[in-house]
Amino acid sequence: MQSPDKKSVSIADVSIPYGIEAMQASWNGKVEKYEEGFQHLKDQGIKLTVLPIIIGSLGTWWTPTTDSLLELGISKTAIRKVIPARCSTVLEHSKNIYWKHIFGDAYKQVPIRYGFEKPEGNQWKKERSPLLS
Repeated sequence: MQSPDKKSVSIADVSIPYGIEAMQASWNGKVEKYEEGFQHLKDQGIKLTVLPIIIGSLGTWWTPTTDSLLELGISKTAIRKVIPARCSTVLEHSKNIYWKHIFGDAYKQVPIRYGFEKPEGNQWKKERSPLLS
């Protein structure tokens, strides 16, 4: 994103690494990648802000990501609501990738709660027994 006065540029980039060490390495890698790649902007006097957004593949929220979202203008209230939704979505996709790897084409994916993907038909729904009164 470029500021209206064209004196600053913000770059947000998402990464979903596996493991705590990889999360820190991913954060550092994003910063280095854009700091080096956009050096020509700094040479022109343009302020460059790199905003990594890191969520672990097992649903871990990387705390500095909150600062990146704040810098993008997202309110603290919205961020608090977004954290569980994003982490759940990432974890759900990781689970589906794992089970698809294990079972292959026999794996039937259930709808992702926050992904809004609903398979056709009702074959994925659990049958519920009626409550006894």
